[in-house]
Amino acid sequence: MKLDLTNPGVSVYSVVSQPEPTATEPTKAEPTAPEQLEKAQNPLKKNQPAEMLTPQMIALMNDQTKRAVADAVGAIMEKFLPALEKLSAPSPKEKEEMEAIEKFRERSAREKKMGALQDEENRRNLKIQQKACRHLDGNERSSISLVHNFYDRLPRGLCMKCRAFLEPRHYELLPPSVKTPAEAEKFVRELVKQGQITGATPFVDPKTGITTHILVDEHPLYFRVREQEAQLGVVS
Repeated sequence: MKLDLTNPGVSVYSVVSQPEPTATEPTKAEPTAPEQLEKAQNPLKKNQPAEMLTPQMIALMNDQTKRAVADAVGAIMEKFLPALEKLSAPSPKEKEEMEAIEKFRERSAREKKMGALQDEENRRNLKIQQKACRHLDGNERSSISLVHNFYDRLPRGLCMKCRAFLEPRHYELLPPSVKTPAEAEKFVRELVKQGQITGATPFVDPKTGITTHILVDEHPLYFRVREQEAQLGVVS
């Protein structure tokens, strides 16, 4: 800019130097929100040509990433496995407790088996004793004690020597687990085997087809109870 000093209306101090006009540079527009999000999610995408981002290349990159992660996890586990195995190994005290538990189980199973054999032997001996018993005490009097506190008001007899229980013909309810005739017959056989009854007939409900109760046979020696009841003047 030239300063014209010949013009009296122009002051030296009123002139401010102005920069020469230059060509304006185009301003770069700020990226939009979707562009910023894509840049944050794929920071390496800008450095890769578009032809490299093919499905095959993406699959290869994913496979390499999986392999790297698997190798890293394997290396970590390889270091920690010995420590984990050492921690999982029982201590001497735990070994003693485990051995004590195993011995207890073996002893319980052995005692259970011996108990079952002893019960079977006791039942056989009781049957033999009841079969040989005359139901008389040392004075040749009846050793059968009468029982009258049953729901059907029929008397029962209990021999005080051989523990034989003399019952009349009566009904008994079956357990809830016994429903079919086959199950009822099996239940009756078990009672006969144990010497609790001499026999029974299952009753099947005609409406439901479920076995609800059994008709227990009269004990072969129940006539002794009737005789004692007659001697007491009680008609059963």
